[in-house]
Amino acid sequence: MPWFKVDDRLYSHPKLAALEAGKHFAEAVALWCIAGSWCASQLTDGGVPMAQLRRLVPFGARKAAGELVRVRLWEEAEDGYRFRSWDEYQPSRESVVTKRQKTAAKVASWRDRNQVTEQ
Repeated sequence: MPWFKVDDRLYSHPKLAALEAGKHFAEAVALWCIAGSWCASQLTDGGVPMAQLRRLVPFGARKAAGELVRVRLWEEAEDGYRFRSWDEYQPSRESVVTKRQKTAAKVASWRDRNQVTEQ
């Protein structure tokens, strides 16, 4: 299971301070956190489709997304939005899938070696 990593100094990041200057701070922070969790679980590599916005945060999602773009935490994408620098801070879809495959192979190998025969 991948995790959405949040810097333990997020509270003091200049981009978060820039969000405070906007009218939709709470909605933007909620959307950023919930969308990050969703992206990690769905292995989207930071892509947030427009159709998913209101499902993630049903209040002020479009305005919140606009605020995230304004402070450069997100960027506009063809079908919605994308986390900026996702690849620098979060595991990619490819790395998660590869890790899962390696783990599955190890588990299968262990089961084969330790198979108990019924008598």
